[in-house]
Amino acid sequence: MNTLLKLISLLPLSFIHRLGAFCGSLAFRFGPKFRKLLIENMMGAGLDAERLAPAVARQLGMEALEMLWIWKTPSSKIMKLVQSDEEGLKRVRAAYDAGRKAMIITPHVGCFEIIPIWAYETFLKHYGKSMVVLYRKPKM
Repeated sequence: MNTLLKLISLLPLSFIHRLGAFCGSLAFRFGPKFRKLLIENMMGAGLDAERLAPAVARQLGMEALEMLWIWKTPSSKIMKLVQSDEEGLKRVRAAYDAGRKAMIITPHVGCFEIIPIWAYETFLKHYGKSMVVLYRKPKM
């Protein structure tokens, strides 16, 4: 598995996105349980599942492969792709400069695996700070 993840990390992110979208489309078309759950969740959120579900499936496939890509890609390569809001950066720097702590809260949506890499490279390494990542184990 480690070798597979390393190979994935060598691929361009644009290719990972295209491959992930393809895998998501396959999962939606040929995975009845996945398709049913996705549509039920979208309908529960009040979304037009019939129209949007195929695109959401593609995005989920992209996110899944992107996550694997992140796990073995050097942080220096990842950081070249990250864009930050200057106002947010100023606020976190001001907190650290004043000797306070900062809390970064992210939803479990999107590429949340990049946040700890970004936080370490942008702030924690410079200020000699550490990080605690909290999560709730999924119910399965």
